[in-house]
Amino acid sequence: MTNKTKKKWFDTKQIAIIALLLAMMIIFAFVPINIAGTSIAVLPLIAIFIACQVEGGKVGFFMGFAFGLLSLISAIAIPQILSPVFYNPMVSVVPRLFIGVTTYFSYVGLRKGFKRVFKNKEKKVATRVNILLSSSISSAVGTITNTALVIAMIYAFNAGKAYGGIVINAAFLSALVGVNFVIEIAIAMILTPPIVLALRIALHKPEIEDEGLTEETVCEKAVETNVVEGEFLSDEESDVESATSKSNGDAPSVDGGKEREDNIASGEHKADDEHKSREE
Repeated sequence: MTNKTKKKWFDTKQIAIIALLLAMMIIFAFVPINIAGTSIAVLPLIAIFIACQVEGGKVGFFMGFAFGLLSLISAIAIPQILSPVFYNPMVSVVPRLFIGVTTYFSYVGLRKGFKRVFKNKEKKVATRVNILLSSSISSAVGTITNTALVIAMIYAFNAGKAYGGIVINAAFLSALVGVNFVIEIAIAMILTPPIVLALRIALHKPEIEDEGLTEETVCEKAVETNVVEGEFLSDEESDVESATSKSNGDAPSVDGGKEREDNIASGEHKADDEHKSREE
């Protein structure tokens, strides 16, 4: 009998990333950010975008599900005028499941497309520009997904209902989207790309430009590069030390030559003095 090892959903590194992003998401979910009197809901979304673009669709899908649960919990724990709308999981949870899907696949597709655009550019520069552009655009796609699906679900399940004097209708939802949407999409497109780029570099993530290399291979290459750089630096240090020792060795030889000349001259003077004394 062969023992089949069960493949884990997430490895240790992914669990650490998920924990970090979940902490960030919880803070932003329960401490709402207001800009010019408008509540900005995009900051928890940034955690989903980072998960999709750094760790892949599976982690991104999980983060979307977590964000949906947090939306439901925060609506119950911190009641506001429109909180009852989000008591329905079809409004608070289900739309968030698709954020990771659209963000991940748009990011991967854009990476492949920009790879062809930048194929004649220097690889390192092309890769980083590709990551920044793809991350920015796919973050916009994720923001649009969240806004469109949540608004659609609110209208589908609550059209015509009134909450605290606010009637849920097309005019109200259009005004709500118009105030928040431009700010949210701008924040997502600006904040997400540099974070994604920094994490992909720090974690040695395999890139499309690496032509299918595994993450382990990329890490090994990075280690080899560091080793080579370390050896190169040590060789340079040894060259400097040898040059210094040579220069130090040359100086005593010059000083020794001068001493020998002085000794010869003094010996000649002594010989002359002895010869004069004998003549006298």
